[in-house]
Amino acid sequence: MGIRGGKQDQYCAAYGNALFMTFEGDRVELDEVNIPEELSRLLIIVYTGERKHKGDEVIKDQLDRYNVKALHRQKQIAKAMRDCLEEQNTCGFGKLLDEAWKVKRELSPLVSNAELDDFYEKCLSLGAMAGCIMGAGAGGYMLVMENPDAEGELRHNLILQNIPYHNIEIDTSGIEIIGKGDK
Repeated sequence: MGIRGGKQDQYCAAYGNALFMTFEGDRVELDEVNIPEELSRLLIIVYTGERKHKGDEVIKDQLDRYNVKALHRQKQIAKAMRDCLEEQNTCGFGKLLDEAWKVKRELSPLVSNAELDDFYEKCLSLGAMAGCIMGAGAGGYMLVMENPDAEGELRHNLILQNIPYHNIEIDTSGIEIIGKGDK
């Protein structure tokens, strides 16, 4: 489609649900990951207020820099996050989400900016445990996890601050992914 970046978004759109994806050459393996009910109540998507369409610019800069160490660390974090989900380790998942945000910022200075950094810190002060920008970065939406010890506090504070958010809806219908890794 002429858009820089990986192919993970297309797989998510085609298959839905939470997926753990492994890419090796032309081979793609998709494994559905079950989100623990407790975690599904804690995840929300928050609009950062930054609506600049810089994704292509961010990805180009990431490709130019090609930070292999950060890319490998992202892969390790993704595996550890999957393990936390399987073990229903909500707090472990939250700590990894925060680490994922920090590592993502190492890919390019364009991933974040002072406004996004302030927004993230504000979410933490309002009751978030962790978060990470969605997409390439530079604005848009952030996936934020409420602190499990204060469930509902973040949503309440976001409403008071007039910050728009959306709940994550987890499809628990048990849809099976057919042909994973075969093509």
